[in-house]
Amino acid sequence: MGPSAYAAMSGALAHRGPDGMSVWRDGPRLLGHCKLRTTVEADHERQPLTSSEGDIVLTADARIDNREELIRELDLSSRVDQGVTDADLILASYREWDERSVEHLIGDFALALWDSRKHRLLCARDPFGVKPLYYHHAPGRLFAFASEVEALLALEDVDDETDDFEVARHLLIPLGRDASTTYYAQIRRVLPAHVLKVSRLDLEPRRYWVLDPERELRLSSDEEYAEALRETFVEAVRCRLRAATSVASMLSGGIDSAAVTCVAARLLAAGGAPLHTLSAVYPRVPESDESEFIQAVLDRGGMTPHFLVADATSPIAEIDRMNRLVGGANWGANLYLNWELYGLAAAAGARVVLDGFDGDSTLSHGTGYLSELAMSGRWLKLAMTAIPYSRRRGRPTLSDFLSLVRLGLRHPSRATILTPLARVRGRKQGGGPRPDGASPNRYSVLNPDFVRRFSDRVVADPHPPTREREFHLRKLSGLALFEGVGWLEACAAGRGVEVRLPFCDVRVAELCLSFPPDQKIRRGWTRYAMRRAMQGILPPEIQWRTGKADLHHGRASAWRSSQDGRIEAILSEPNPTLMRYLDRERVRELHDRFLRGETDHDEGLVLWRALSLALWLSSLEDRARSVKTAPRETRPAADRSSSTPGSAPPRDRP
Repeated sequence: MGPSAYAAMSGALAHRGPDGMSVWRDGPRLLGHCKLRTTVEADHERQPLTSSEGDIVLTADARIDNREELIRELDLSSRVDQGVTDADLILASYREWDERSVEHLIGDFALALWDSRKHRLLCARDPFGVKPLYYHHAPGRLFAFASEVEALLALEDVDDETDDFEVARHLLIPLGRDASTTYYAQIRRVLPAHVLKVSRLDLEPRRYWVLDPERELRLSSDEEYAEALRETFVEAVRCRLRAATSVASMLSGGIDSAAVTCVAARLLAAGGAPLHTLSAVYPRVPESDESEFIQAVLDRGGMTPHFLVADATSPIAEIDRMNRLVGGANWGANLYLNWELYGLAAAAGARVVLDGFDGDSTLSHGTGYLSELAMSGRWLKLAMTAIPYSRRRGRPTLSDFLSLVRLGLRHPSRATILTPLARVRGRKQGGGPRPDGASPNRYSVLNPDFVRRFSDRVVADPHPPTREREFHLRKLSGLALFEGVGWLEACAAGRGVEVRLPFCDVRVAELCLSFPPDQKIRRGWTRYAMRRAMQGILPPEIQWRTGKADLHHGRASAWRSSQDGRIEAILSEPNPTLMRYLDRERVRELHDRFLRGETDHDEGLVLWRALSLALWLSSLEDRARSVKTAPRETRPAADRSSSTPGSAPPRDRP
């Protein structure tokens, strides 16, 4: 790899390296590092890090949380006064346990390690994939990796041809998924909880961590479950407070963000440090406003609040930049809120942001237990759980309960004389999903020819879950969590901050999955164990709240009032690339109805998917035109946003 290629990649990643960029090179092998100082230990860190013998070189974007344990196990206590960095721990772990070293690391990390003794490169990501790692592989010529797609696109060898499979999934066509793919045909990603071994012969992926769906924790009382969760969750927050700057926390008013914020504020108060809070408010859209609950947390004290007036903030003003950071057309309709709030954190001098993202998946609402009870014919227990659940949400209790009974009667294991009646009644009420898994509106804006291309590849779920733990496991290992974590990290990096996610702690996830289902939902209370665990920590009005404001209303209002002409231009001009995927007239019709306030929530999400794709494709075409007209030496990265580790070998694979 020549100097110009390295310059292009490092330029694309400049926002990730405000505290310096450095490179190690040995012939065709090159490792680079962009430094963002977020911990005190990082003052001593110099990456890429070379072993004392010179045979191992490491570059890593990492925060290791089980530091004390590793320092003891690796006999590094004598070096603590000199400062043991996270990179030191990773390198020492590799010396001790080789490629199985990642199994001993707790925290967020993406790493690449060159071992000259074995002539092998190892790439790895943390269990939830909080830290990103993308790569391009041209067998026999080049293996290049980076923390963001844009750094790889800066290379001459890598083009920006789109992957139609990924576009189809973006547009809600339910296809079987290779989660390593990206929107670009020539770029893939190392999967979470995986090691990728790169040698002269091949790429060899290996999964090193998996949740155990059969493990069930049995304790003697509700209080013991609550205490176990409280202790583990508090530790997940505590270890993420290790910071060289002030710390901020997202505070939306829901249970998840409030739990992270309240615990963090308590822990920081012991050292006299305030916690910055980041909240979106909707003064003009009360259906989306959570100010009352946000204030209940702030009243606990020890916090410095920052507010974003979200109903006056355009959801698409910064979408091109966000799409470049996430490496494609993001389908996170509310991602613009994180983008703006992370910006507030950076302006306040906080380089670390705690985010309660996806406590839904980690804790589980427990509603899969309702199906489990129905399918197993435990009618009394079902009634005691389902009826209070519906009542707390203001739903019709009898019809909800009877729907669950019909579900149980239709289940093969419950075949009885009543089963045919249940099936007939189900058909009269509209029946189940269509065979292709699509809702009636899902394909309405797509080019029919594009849909037909994938008609024989639609994947139905052959084994729908029947137990709460199976529902829970699917959420924890699902695409929404995987993609969402990546988007948050990328947007935070684009703002010069590091996002830390306590609910993506392996210890919390393993514990919550192991809980019996009645610890997740009890007497109609979802997240039952978590509510009890937060006794005395959360304000009661948040601890026992049963719903949350729908941000769709606020987003729709902001979107309608902040049209900037780009969407109108895209929908007005024939564009062969766009029309390959979308029916332009139907998108325009849906968009016009949206502007008149005539669409529902689901139609709004379908529209967002279509328009986010259209905006991304438009930005690709704009960039392609600018590259064609720019002199070659000016092309690298002026329009690019990307991430950490550098790249490795042309023409001589490691």
